[in-house]
Order: sequence, then structure tokens, then C-alpha cells
Amino acid sequence: MIDKALEIASRPGVVFCSFGDMLRVPGTDRDLFRIKSVSGDVRVVYSPLDALEIAQRHPDREVVFFGVGFETTALTNAMTVHEARRRGIRNYSMLISHVRVPPAIEAIMRAPHCRVQAFLAAYHVCSVMGTEEYPGLADRFGVPIVVTGFEPLDILEGVRRTVRQLERGEHRVENAYPRAVREEGNPAARRMLEEVFEVTDRAWRGIGVIPASGWRLSEAFREYDAEHRFEVGAVRTRESGVCRSGEVLQGLIKPNECAAFGTTCTPATRWAPPWSPARAPAPPTTSTGAWAARRAAPSRRGRRPPLADTTGTTGTTGITGTTGTTGTTAEPVDPADWTCPAPLRDHPVVVMGHGGGGALSAELVEHLFVPAYGNDTLAALADSAALSLGGARLAFSTDSYVVRPLFFPGGSIGDLAVNGTVNDLAMSGARAAYLSCAFIIEEGTALPVVRRVAQAVGTAAAAAGVTVATGDTKVVDAGHGDGIFVNTAAASD
Repeated sequence: MIDKALEIASRPGVVFCSFGDMLRVPGTDRDLFRIKSVSGDVRVVYSPLDALEIAQRHPDREVVFFGVGFETTALTNAMTVHEARRRGIRNYSMLISHVRVPPAIEAIMRAPHCRVQAFLAAYHVCSVMGTEEYPGLADRFGVPIVVTGFEPLDILEGVRRTVRQLERGEHRVENAYPRAVREEGNPAARRMLEEVFEVTDRAWRGIGVIPASGWRLSEAFREYDAEHRFEVGAVRTRESGVCRSGEVLQGLIKPNECAAFGTTCTPATRWAPPWSPARAPAPPTTSTGAWAARRAAPSRRGRRPPLADTTGTTGTTGITGTTGTTGTTAEPVDPADWTCPAPLRDHPVVVMGHGGGGALSAELVEHLFVPAYGNDTLAALADSAALSLGGARLAFSTDSYVVRPLFFPGGSIGDLAVNGTVNDLAMSGARAAYLSCAFIIEEGTALPVVRRVAQAVGTAAAAAGVTVATGDTKVVDAGHGDGIFVNTAAASD
């Protein structure tokens, strides 16, 4: 797909828009940075809505957005295509390279020498798609699948639950992120995806083509398909013979065992795209003989035996404890008894992590704010609240932004405040219609800076098709703020 992007981006009259992390992904002989440095109009955007706004401002140019990623990013792309049709913007299209997680898991586990023992399922994918496809995979291949978040404590909890299952010889799906993930996912979002996209085969770097592992625009939205519009369907990418990302994903090697690692393949000159197998972690290593033996020849067609024998040979140290002579049963360790050295609920003061959107934030919300406000609507803890007013249904969400610096390449705190809140509604399958915007300004901030942020809010709101209907302004003493803080709230129509 990357060579198709390069072909389109190099054509005259095309504005090619992409997230920044795709610009260094190599094609057969070049990347998007090379196209940009020569003659191509390649632009970094923070949302597909930014690309749609560019298309509206330049009706004489063909504007293409590179839609890459898993099920999560597919949703905002689906809504942007809907918005393009609603506005009648015909010079906008998308080059779609979306991938689906469950078929990839199945393909990995069917590989004859695969050594993967378990999966941590990303919560942001499962919050959209749910977990309904995972139990069959866990049963079929005898692997635990644990849904978890990206914060360090969330990952540790996911690993803890995974190891506990492996120790017990279990293989089931566990949701360690119930604050955002439900078995059915987000039904409204799934309906949107099913309307806009259709399942297709997709090539994965280092693995090859995996059947039904991707999405493309459906026939109903084919007019917005850049691959179809620019007739690049026959373009193919010739992969490097050095890249061993597929072996990393199967647990056969660690990343540093690839000859390209840290040399010709670096964050600045990577062989594989950021969502590809080359970012997958290698399997865990241990000196425990019993674990190493089972990693070398795992039983993937039924229940896995525990990782460490409780009756092992003399002197063997296992995960569940230390065995003595043959036949002696080790004292099992119950991970449920483990405690964090700094229990989250016992923090005497607020720390930065409480505002990071991860485990600490969830603890603060669940154990302080929800009990204080006490209502069923809030208890759902969704990206936005689903409300019923006079028989009508609407979605409502709010978010605050504290960003330093206020301006950065390609955007500002104003862009983020609008697009972030609009995307929160999009994750609930709703379209934002009205927005409130409140500024908290530090005394001494230059008025031109405030004006520039306000203009960025207005521009982003116009691009997203929302009206800034109300707002507020407060000023804090010099030294007690960080220039400008912004709060936005949005309601659907």
C-alpha cells in the first residue's frame, strides 16, 4: 500500500495528507519525505477532518488522506467520508489501508513454528469492536487473551492475568479494562464501519497476505476510494529481504536479533510501518527450564499445561515456587494477593498521572467523582454520555486541554481542543453539532497569542461542521497558569 501512496502523492495537482508517523515508512525505493522534498505536496495533519477542510478550501486540487491503522482509526475515517458526502465535496478521497486484529491473530497462531503463548488485546480496538470474536480464538489455539490498556499499571495487570492463566493451564478471554470495553463494543460505531467499509484481504509486511484481515471502502462509497480514483490497484511494494518483522511477531526472534535492527532500521529509517509486526514485543524469556521447554514446543490445539511443574526435578526453580526433591509440591503464589507498592486509592495528593487518562485517572474517577455525583448516566464511564431529552437522543462530552507549547508544527492547543472533543463523540457513533469553549488565561499572556488560539478553535470547528455556541473566560494570577488552558464540551444534533 505504501507504494500506492507514493505514486498518488507524486502526481501533479494532488495534496496528499497523512499522519506524521507514515512519512518515513519506506516503499520500494523511497518514502513520503522524499516525495515531499522533491515536488510533492505532502502535508501532515492531525485528523482526516483537517484533510477534508483542505479539500473544501482548494476545490481545484485533489486531496487524498492516507487512512492507515486498526479498527480505532477506521471509525473517524468512516465518519469523515460521511461528512464529505454530506457537504458535497467531490475532490476528496481516501487511500485506505485498515487492518483487523482477529484474522491476524489467527494467521500468527496457524504458523507452523509460532511460539506465541498469549495475547494482550488493545483496549482502544476492543472499545469499538468488542470482544465477541476472541473466545473462539482462545479456545481454538489454547491461548489466553487479556484486554488491557497502555498505561504501565494496565500493562502489568494484563501480564499478571496472562501469567495466572498460563500457570493454571487456562485459555480464556479476560477484560482487564472494563471501564471502557464491553463485550458488544460500541454498536453504533460498528454499524457505521459496516456501512462504510467492506472486508478484504490485506498484505502484512513480513507475513504476506492474510485473508479477510483488512477493510476497504464499500461499493456505496467507492467514489471516495483513492485507489480506484487514481487507478493504482496494480502497484505493488517490493519488501526488503532483510526485514524479519514476521518472525518477531511469531516470537521466533527478538527485535535485536534482526540484522537491520538499530542499523538500517531505526525510528528515523524504519523498514516497517508503525502499526506493523515490527513493533510487536518478543516473547518473554526466563531461565526456568520448564517454561523454556514449553515455549520451544507449545501445545496450541488444546489446553496448555501450566508453565512450571509443581512436582519438578531436584533444584528446579519455577514461577510458582521452588521445588525440592522429585514429588515435592511447591507452595503456589497467588497473584491476586500481590499489591502495588503505592496503592492508587491511597495517594494523599494529586499526581500528574491522575490527569493522564490511564489507570490513575480511572481510579480517581471511579472512586472519587462517580461516588460524589452518583448517577447511572455517569457510571457508564463512556467517551460521551448518551442522554434522552424530550424523547430525543443526544450525546454529550467534555474535555480539558493543558498543552505546552501552545503551538507546534501543524497545529495548536485550539485544534486539539476541538478535534479531541469531536472525536470523543465520534467514538460513541455520534456527530458533534454544538460546542462550548472556555479559556483559562494566565495574567500577562500576550493578546495576539490568545487571538491565535481562538482563531484556531474557530477554524477547526468550521472544518468539523460544529458551531461554537457558548463559552467562558477566566484569568489566573501570573505564575499560576501555563499560558492558556482550554475546556471544550460538545453535544450532538
